[in-house]
Amino acid sequence: MAFGWRLHKNLGAIANEEEIFRLTKDSQLKQRIASILLSIGVKDQRYSDYLIGEAKKALAHDHDMPQPVVYGEDFRARALNPDLNVWCEKHKLSFWDMDKVQNYEIPVAWYFLSAARDPRTFDLMLKGLRSPNVVIASSAAHGLAVLQDPRAVDEMISIGRRTDNEARFEIAKSLLFFSDPKAQAAAEELIPEKEKKILDATRSEVKAKGINALLPW
Repeated sequence: MAFGWRLHKNLGAIANEEEIFRLTKDSQLKQRIASILLSIGVKDQRYSDYLIGEAKKALAHDHDMPQPVVYGEDFRARALNPDLNVWCEKHKLSFWDMDKVQNYEIPVAWYFLSAARDPRTFDLMLKGLRSPNVVIASSAAHGLAVLQDPRAVDEMISIGRRTDNEARFEIAKSLLFFSDPKAQAAAEELIPEKEKKILDATRSEVKAKGINALLPW
């Protein structure tokens, strides 16, 4: 499938992707096509509706699941969470099956929703930011940065301060994409001093690619 930059202003390629979206039964392919078409300015509500519907399904999935790992003071994973064994037994899943479902199969809709640049997704992104699923929360932070809606900054800062896992890094990095000095200062606050290289690397990405640094393709 053509990448977004190849589709831009190429009406024939756009029409081809729209036809693939209509015909395919592959949900991830449909999400990818919908996300790219929206991000390049194709205005068709069916693409938004599809992405939003898939993201809502993911957000509603297994909120009773404990965090897979225990995090240290630097907000990085340190050990497997023993409570997870109980959860896996309850759902009759091995740890690795659970990891596949929780970290890849469920959140994939959020990768593409976050890149769509669709203002309709703003409220849903805020809900995703509060998700106990680290990947969903991280993707939502990226999506809010892509939207560049200044209303997101205070909520991202507030949730980032309460977050005790790796999503905190992604919220901090996403704040760097806002020009608001408050967002820039909060990014520094949220990352432990010894991890500041993460912010330096993100600043370089922002300078080199802008919002395109957050796109999943």
